[in-house]
Amino acid sequence: MSRATRLMAGLILVLVPTIELGGSYLLAALIDRDSGYMTNALRQNFFRAGHAHAGVLTSQRALLEMYVGIERRVREELASHPQLPFTLATLHYGQYRCRAMLAWCAESIRALRRLEGRRTRPRRR
Repeated sequence: MSRATRLMAGLILVLVPTIELGGSYLLAALIDRDSGYMTNALRQNFFRAGHAHAGVLTSQRALLEMYVGIERRVREELASHPQLPFTLATLHYGQYRCRAMLAWCAESIRALRRLEGRRTRPRRR
């Protein structure tokens, strides 16, 4: 296991419970009518989007690290095997998919931040 993979595994051990805690907070806010959560549409949208993106980013990053580690091992163990190109093609599909999902998350977060900036600026009259 590479150093980067071990580091990512350690980060996931911290991030997943944090994401779960955010989910339980979201559930509690939905259940408690006095929380004010349901009366603020902007808060609802940002919290849901942030929570979902955190889960996607964490899982996709972990999966990508796993694909990279598997590719490294396969290249070493199957260096002269005739099936190597096909195995790598399959692994690369997974890597491209994860990278696309991570890029989409980053793009969505940037778009949400732009929207947040528009909402917080005072309106001209």
